[in-house]
Amino acid sequence: MKRIITLLLCLALLLAALPGPVSAETSAKAYNLPQDLGACHYDMRDGTGAELVEEYTEASIRDAWSRMVSEGIIRENGKKYDLDKNGSYDVEIASTLYNNSYTIEYVVPLRTRNLSGDYAIAFPAAWISEWKQSGAYYCSSMIFHFADDEDLGMFTVDLREGPCTLKVETSKQANAFNYALSMLFDNGKLGAEQLPDQGWKFDLDLDGVYDVETGINDNWETIAAALPETKLTGAVTLRLTKAECQPAFDEHACCYSALTFIFPGGSVNPFTDVKEGDFDYDAVLWACYHNPQITNGTSQTRFSPNEGCTRGQVVTFLWRAMGRPEPASFNNPFKDVKPTDYYYKAVRWAAEMEITTGTSRTQFSPQKSCTRGQVVTFLYRAMRPPFEELGQTDFTDVNPQAFYYVAMCWAVRQGITKGTSATTFGPDKTCTRGQVVTFLYRAMQTQPAEPDTDLWS
Repeated sequence: MKRIITLLLCLALLLAALPGPVSAETSAKAYNLPQDLGACHYDMRDGTGAELVEEYTEASIRDAWSRMVSEGIIRENGKKYDLDKNGSYDVEIASTLYNNSYTIEYVVPLRTRNLSGDYAIAFPAAWISEWKQSGAYYCSSMIFHFADDEDLGMFTVDLREGPCTLKVETSKQANAFNYALSMLFDNGKLGAEQLPDQGWKFDLDLDGVYDVETGINDNWETIAAALPETKLTGAVTLRLTKAECQPAFDEHACCYSALTFIFPGGSVNPFTDVKEGDFDYDAVLWACYHNPQITNGTSQTRFSPNEGCTRGQVVTFLWRAMGRPEPASFNNPFKDVKPTDYYYKAVRWAAEMEITTGTSRTQFSPQKSCTRGQVVTFLYRAMRPPFEELGQTDFTDVNPQAFYYVAMCWAVRQGITKGTSATTFGPDKTCTRGQVVTFLYRAMQTQPAEPDTDLWS
């Protein structure tokens, strides 16, 4: 009897040691923080900062900030704070008078910061225990969400058919484009002159000849046109470094790392391994010059169309083609996807939209090769087409019960793919970079299909 009681006590202690149910604050999991406590989030990405007091009491938040300073977790200079103690002040607490009666304090990003992505500070267990005993509201950490490298991209101004309306869909994109121009001018990478009617003209190659002009039409749209004096042809790309983009991050949470102007004549293809006439030629250039940019190749001169694509790359390409939508929440179900990964936002968005459920409930496997079956499935779920009868297929290597079957039938019907041969689809073959951007291009542009490879291989 004593042995049974002892076993039961051991079992009870073991059960008590197991983690409890996962709370709604699942984002804490991504930062290895306690599961039973919440995290105070500060979103720095739009440049305006976050309100100091969110769902927690003012006293608790102020206590946390003062303790972090007094115990040397962060550094303070007035109301500026160095979060990673590298000598650069990353955020500042600024006050705003509200309704002439009381002030609201905000945490705002500083131009001098070098942090990107999500930065978390976990509180010591002793603090949390003290707050619990006092009955105060508390959280287990502060998480700062900064703009990261994935906010970079290319903005393309296509002048080949004459004046064009710049396709700027949001104020952030407009700010990013204008900020990039100003940074290029400030750093001596282009010449600029303001016109009397709110327009500008630019000397892109600093040869003393103005090449392009911008102005505002009656609908308050920005129009760009090539100037007759220009000697430029083809694609002219001006690039910014990350350091040059840093002020734009802090002010507008978005920066283009390259501005490309395409003039009549000359070549617009920067890649030596993609030739006109290749099945993926149009798709590769579309992906390169799309706003926002989908991919810029594996180097400035190579696209590597025959290299395999990973799952992380595919969902990132898809996310960018969809306009880089922000995930609706900070929840991240996958242990192998970290805030510092370039595909972090893309995977979270794809999971929220049920485009992917991962390779398991807790794994996305971003570094695994992505198969052709998986790619068409991602596309199908992202496009959400109305259901249609599947009909017949001539492919002998597909299983009607497979997860990709409906997506494959849709892709064939829409002209997105014709398979790897007349009788094979190759669902388990790794999808190459050339094939991925071609599938994506056809899905977004509804272009008629050509074979996925030059020789049905």
